[in-house]
Amino acid sequence: MKPIPFPEAFRGDSPESLMSQAAILIALRFRLWPYAFELAYGVAASDRRIVFSAILSDEEAVALRVPEVDEMNERGRELRHGAALRQYSRRTGQAFGFRSIDPNHPVLERIAEIADVLDRERNPLDAGALLLACLEHPHFLVRVAAAAAYGQLCADLPFVGAILVEGIQDANLLVKTLAATALAQFDAQHPALQVLQRPASSPFGGPRRRTSMLVHGTFARTETWWQPRPEYNFHAYIKFEVRPDLYSAPDRFEWTGGYSDRDREDGAQSLAAWAVQRQEQGIALFGHSHGANVTLRATHYGLRNEKLVLLSCPVHLPKYEPLWANVNDVVSVRVKADLVIMLDGGGQRFRHPRIRENVLSLWFNHSATHEPDVWRSHGVPSMI
Repeated sequence: MKPIPFPEAFRGDSPESLMSQAAILIALRFRLWPYAFELAYGVAASDRRIVFSAILSDEEAVALRVPEVDEMNERGRELRHGAALRQYSRRTGQAFGFRSIDPNHPVLERIAEIADVLDRERNPLDAGALLLACLEHPHFLVRVAAAAAYGQLCADLPFVGAILVEGIQDANLLVKTLAATALAQFDAQHPALQVLQRPASSPFGGPRRRTSMLVHGTFARTETWWQPRPEYNFHAYIKFEVRPDLYSAPDRFEWTGGYSDRDREDGAQSLAAWAVQRQEQGIALFGHSHGANVTLRATHYGLRNEKLVLLSCPVHLPKYEPLWANVNDVVSVRVKADLVIMLDGGGQRFRHPRIRENVLSLWFNHSATHEPDVWRSHGVPSMI
C-alpha cells in the first residue's frame, strides 16, 4: 500500500486513498491547532513546524503532500467554535472559497471539491470545513479520523462522540484503536473506554516459560492477538516460529491499557514487580504501542532485560527512555506514517544511537507490527 498525495487522495475510495485521507486529516489537526504543541511538547506555537517533523518525517509529509495552511487569523479562529463552523459550512455563495460547492452534491463530491479549494486557498477555515465534511464520509476509517481531528479543534465532543463510541465497537482493529485513542484524549473516563480496560481472560495456559513475553498496548487488554489461546494468533506465531521460550502461563502480565502517563507508570511498576515475583529477571519483552513505553519505564523500577522489542511505539523521549544499565539491546520496528502514533502526537521514529530502528515498507497500519504475515514477508525476525 502506497500513499496518495493531497488533494488526489480525496478523489477516490480505494484502500490506499482511504488510508491517505485518514493520515492527512489527522495531520491537519496539527497544522491547524498550534496550541496542541504547547500542551503536548511545551514548545511555543512558533516552533510547531519543528515538532510537526517528528509527527511525520519529511519523506512521509512529502509523499502525502499534507496541505499547508495560512496562519490563524481572526476568522480562522472560528475553528474553535464548532457550531459557528457548521453554520458557515452549510452556506453557499459566501466567503472562503465555497461559491462553487453545491450542498446537494453527493458527500464524496463535496469532500473532493472542498479539498481542491483548500489546495488553492490554504485557508484554515476551509481545512476545518474539510474535517467537518468528512464526518459524513461513507467509510468509517475516514469518519473516525475526521472526528478525532475535528473534535480536538472545536472542543465539540457531543458532536463527534457518537462517531468515536461507534468506532470503538468496530471489528477493524485500526478503526477501533484510532477511535479509542481519540476518545481518551477528550474524556479518559468515558464508559466506552472502561470496557477495554477490564482484565482479560485466558482460556488457554501452559507451563511457565522463561525469557520472553508480549506486552499489549493502549486499550488492547481484551484483544486476543497477544494472549496464549487455542487459536493461532500472534502469540502462537512468536512462540512456535520466533521464540519458543515465550511465556504462556495464564498469569502472564497485563496492565490496564489506559491512556495516561499514570496508567503507563503504574503498568511499569507492576511489570517490574511481576518479574521479581516470578524470578524472570533478564526477560525479553515485545511491547506494542504504549505497551512498549511501559517496558521502557519498567527498567527504572529494577527490571533487567535481555532485549526490548518496541513495536509501533510512539516516541516520547526523554520521558520514555530506558535506564540503560538495565537493558542490553533495544530494537524498534514500525511502519511509515502510523495513524495512531500521529493521533497520539508522538514521534514516528527513534533517533537515539542505542535504539536500532527498523522502518518497514508499509504505511499507516498501527497493528501491522503484530501480524504474523507481516513478520514473515518482511523478515522481521532477522531484525531483532
